[in-house]
Amino acid sequence: MRFDAVGGSIVLWVSMALAVPTGTFAGDLTRAEYEAAQAALPYAERFTHATEALTSATAGDVTAKALRDVLAASKELGKHQEALDAVDVYLAKTPAGSPGHQDAFYGRARLLHRKGEKAQAEALFAQGIAQGWKPLDRENGFWAYKDSLWENDPPRYAVEVFKHALADPTGETYTRRGDCLVLLGVDRLWPLRRQRAAFSAAEDILPQLDVAPGRAALREIAAAVLAIVDGKGTEAAGALAALEERLAGSTDPLLQNERRNLPLYQAAARLLGGSGGAEAHAAMEDFVARNADRPEYTARKLMTIAYALERGPQKDRKGLREVMDFLAEEGFTSSTGRGAALPARYRLHLMDMHVVACFQGADWQRARELAGAVVAQYDPAEEAANNSRWSLGHIQRRDGELQAAEATFLAMIAASPPEKWKRAARSQLIEIWIDLGRPVADMEPLAQDLRRNAPPSEVEFFGYRDVLQRYAGYRAEQGSG
Repeated sequence: MRFDAVGGSIVLWVSMALAVPTGTFAGDLTRAEYEAAQAALPYAERFTHATEALTSATAGDVTAKALRDVLAASKELGKHQEALDAVDVYLAKTPAGSPGHQDAFYGRARLLHRKGEKAQAEALFAQGIAQGWKPLDRENGFWAYKDSLWENDPPRYAVEVFKHALADPTGETYTRRGDCLVLLGVDRLWPLRRQRAAFSAAEDILPQLDVAPGRAALREIAAAVLAIVDGKGTEAAGALAALEERLAGSTDPLLQNERRNLPLYQAAARLLGGSGGAEAHAAMEDFVARNADRPEYTARKLMTIAYALERGPQKDRKGLREVMDFLAEEGFTSSTGRGAALPARYRLHLMDMHVVACFQGADWQRARELAGAVVAQYDPAEEAANNSRWSLGHIQRRDGELQAAEATFLAMIAASPPEKWKRAARSQLIEIWIDLGRPVADMEPLAQDLRRNAPPSEVEFFGYRDVLQRYAGYRAEQGSG
């Protein structure tokens, strides 16, 4: 769909030029033809088409893309067994050990994880890693295993990634990852505590973490971090303070690095514990000072706390605002000072997360100012830029500036961002046009797009059901039901 403003009116162009598959897959389709055919189908039918491509296509780049589509749709639609059946057909006809076979082998393991068949999944991952196999989109098999654990078994992720990092006798793998918050996946574990009543990080994870005798402090740090996950921030802060003097005299590069990270953990203890305030601010300042020579490292580590807060309950959102305000105040979002050492797109991400923090905290004026600054650097390929532009339009609509909001969303669509963001903009246009009393005929193609093409997670995230329900009521009022 393309929107153009013509003489003050809005003209909607709808193109359906792509051929829709009929159910019989042509095995010699090119990658471009396959992707075009997928895009022309309603989302609910793309899974079947992708399984047909995986089992029937002859080109390796088509089956590689089809496998990713099958895995993605399996997650969205819960069709894990159907996906597994298609992967098994592909594996049976593909030479063992070939790149495509290795790729699908790990896909099969991930599907077993999703089905809850953990033992079988673990066995396949172990087999693939032992043979040195790798998926096409990751650097090695362990990364594929780690990704699957992150999605399906966060406690196991914490154990395996920590163990993998410490298995390197040089300590380089650990220090490259940087800290226990990242290694233990705290931003994934923090919301898990509220989703699983029986979950205890200290009981479920800590007993499985082994370290060399000379690095016992690492286990103590891990214990403190897991105590934070369990909501025992005060206890964790005390344990971390006791480690300061012990680590000060260490000559082990890994432990020296961890001493520089101690204020990061102190900040997490206070922010994830809900207290925040001056103590959290002081800890973040200390962390920045100890790592003055690596500003990008500092920003990324503090963002681990921000991600955990964003994924947590509403009461955590105050802490998210504290982290993002701090990063802005310290110059990490600026193109000068500390921010100059960060990649431009990462600075944009930090700015957008600041918008998110203000938006979630209902500080509409500040969110609007920050979103405007991001939009001034708008790149339709950047997730952060699209999120901020959507936020700006949403706030304009909330403030009653319907024409301004309409212009924001029309411009967003015209810039050709990813389809997800076009649909998100269209959903807001439906709301705006209802408010403006526009004809149903203007809105129906937009509503059809939401019904037809949005995956379930997107429907949930952007609230399309509520939009479509409101639109249905408007249609009835206009006599178009």
